[in-house]
Amino acid sequence: MKKKRTFTVMAIIIAVLVLGIGYAAIADIPLSITGSANIVADSDFSVEFDNSNHTILVDPSSGTVTLNSVPHPVAAGAYTDTTHATMTVYLDKDHTSGSACYKIDNKSTTLRATITPTVTQISSPDNAYFGTITTALYSDSACSTALSGSVAAGSSAYLKVTVPKGTSEPAQDVTNASFSVAITASPATS
Repeated sequence: MKKKRTFTVMAIIIAVLVLGIGYAAIADIPLSITGSANIVADSDFSVEFDNSNHTILVDPSSGTVTLNSVPHPVAAGAYTDTTHATMTVYLDKDHTSGSACYKIDNKSTTLRATITPTVTQISSPDNAYFGTITTALYSDSACSTALSGSVAAGSSAYLKVTVPKGTSEPAQDVTNASFSVAITASPATS
């Protein structure tokens, strides 16, 4: 009798398990979630060139290149608007690269910013005579301390653009071109 009762209890437990597993395997219960979500742009996020009161630092700071009897600075820069600037370089055998350092402000009060610079050479007859343009972000106005990571809220960064002379030699002794410098920014994830 004891064996029969144990067998009956075990059979009921197994039957319940098989029914539960079978039901779970074939049950198709749709899950519906209702509600709404709104994504609102953060009006606090603003990153732009400091075109109001910052002098663009150039390197070399005192070098000039003479073209058609007119002396030109090796490198010069200007702010066009809050996200665009320009750079002009005149290179010769003595001046093989030019740099300009632009100030960028993260005007957000709460969000860090990741800055992405883009430099595009503007058409000129000497486009082929320039090497690979480099950009780097710095934490100081002298463009000597590399910026690690993103720009803190309410802080500034400095973008250094360097344009080297290429390996091809122009027919004339001087090569020159202008460049468009643009920035885009996004809130940093960390």
